[in-house]
Amino acid sequence: MQPLKRVFPWALAAGISWLACTKLVKYSVKHNKDGPSAPLSHLYRKQAADHIQAFVLAVNLHFPSEDAKQQFIDIWQPLAEYVKISEPTTLAFVLLEADTNPCHLMVYERYLSRDDYLSIHRASSAFLQFKAAMVQLPFEVKVEGQSFVEQNVGFML
Repeated sequence: MQPLKRVFPWALAAGISWLACTKLVKYSVKHNKDGPSAPLSHLYRKQAADHIQAFVLAVNLHFPSEDAKQQFIDIWQPLAEYVKISEPTTLAFVLLEADTNPCHLMVYERYLSRDDYLSIHRASSAFLQFKAAMVQLPFEVKVEGQSFVEQNVGFML
């Protein structure tokens, strides 16, 4: 198969829909003998996301102290780096800090589909290592999360 960077323009010129293009990407990821990779540029990820109803998670995290928050960030960072490099169907994976409370973070995650979240992200070795590290933290983190499906009303750059 052509490098994935070339799949979208080629497919569009052939009249293949954006949804079909994303299926091509998923097929390429699943059948990549070298393991998962994310060769798609951010532009191609954004173009694909503009034409689907992405699956989104918003997870609020409340920490007992700023030191506790930093310990969380230290174990979250390797996961974020892995996701950026290895999960081509992840459109966003960012950590936000509340402007009024430094002990309150939000993780905002955006995927091409719920299935991508479940079968690619949650099944990854990096995510499983992150979950194991979370259990080992010497403090309690209050976690509140909600999943959403985009309605394609409004815009995101």
